[in-house]
Amino acid sequence: MRGTVATIAFVFFLFFACYLAYAFSAGVTGQTKKHSATAGCGAKVSGGGGCHGVNSNASIQVALSGPTVLPVGTPGTYTIVLTGATTSGGGCDIAVSSGTLSSTSSLLQVLNQELTHVSPIGTPFSIEFTYLSNSPGTVTMYANGKASGGWNWAPELAIRIGPPSQPVLLLPADGSSAVPTSTVLSWSGVQGAQWTVEVSTSQAFGTVLLRRESLTDTAYTIPEGVLPNNTKCYWRVRATDSGGTGGWSQIWSFSTALTAVEETPGQLPAVFALAQNYPNPFNPNTEVRYEVPGISDVRLVVYDLLGREVATLVNETQQAGRYEVAFDGTGLASGIYVYQITAGSFVQARKMLLTR
Repeated sequence: MRGTVATIAFVFFLFFACYLAYAFSAGVTGQTKKHSATAGCGAKVSGGGGCHGVNSNASIQVALSGPTVLPVGTPGTYTIVLTGATTSGGGCDIAVSSGTLSSTSSLLQVLNQELTHVSPIGTPFSIEFTYLSNSPGTVTMYANGKASGGWNWAPELAIRIGPPSQPVLLLPADGSSAVPTSTVLSWSGVQGAQWTVEVSTSQAFGTVLLRRESLTDTAYTIPEGVLPNNTKCYWRVRATDSGGTGGWSQIWSFSTALTAVEETPGQLPAVFALAQNYPNPFNPNTEVRYEVPGISDVRLVVYDLLGREVATLVNETQQAGRYEVAFDGTGLASGIYVYQITAGSFVQARKMLLTR
């Protein structure tokens, strides 16, 4: 009997010690997945188990929210939210892979370069804090939320610090020749950015033929009358978003040439040409016409604006002549697509719009 009482007293002491260690704790750190995939409330504090057990509790939800893009040296406001528990003894631990955390809330303190509770917090809770980085790159934010009934991880939050990466140029291909003076420039890059495109006859862009800013589409059609005929042109693109303005893309070149022909009945085409599809916009079928002045290996392909091939319309050797091919957009999402013909050194692209 005496042994039983002693055991109960010891267990009660351990429970009470754990309760005090947490309920009146000045906060704990080192409990996020930054440190270990198995770290959790009490796992490091008590060597396993702790006040809230080794395993996370799915009934407790912890979430981080805030901007996923920040300029270098500019602080962002974030929020940690814990739901699924109603107690007077909650807490949290917030960490980042790099950068500085701070908070004006009386509920949080900076400890070991992390944010944790000053004293037990009533749950559910929602607390704002600040994050700042003076170095560009991608960082990860981690968190662990705790209540008397258990604990759980927050999904990690990736944050890009600084401007977008350089865009990748797609069309017309670098070094293309016989490109019409009205052609489509297309590229890929960060979603949601705004774009600046420049075209010049100088690789150093000393003289700019065309500059367009604040474009929201990753394709731009150069209007007639801007580019000179039979001229080598250079083009580049850069992106801007809430993280700042990124660097210019690689510089690609293309050479212009007139492609319009005056048709004479029975006469073969004198130059390569790619016409605008008709109808345009279309749903879901359209026709594409092109002209081949001599025997050539012809490839006609449709791409989406990310540069992914969605259809190959022609891929064969063809004799001189005028051709028309059908394109069926069934199954494709509404939006802008680019179709490009390649025949020897001739490359030309145009945009088409699929509407539903």
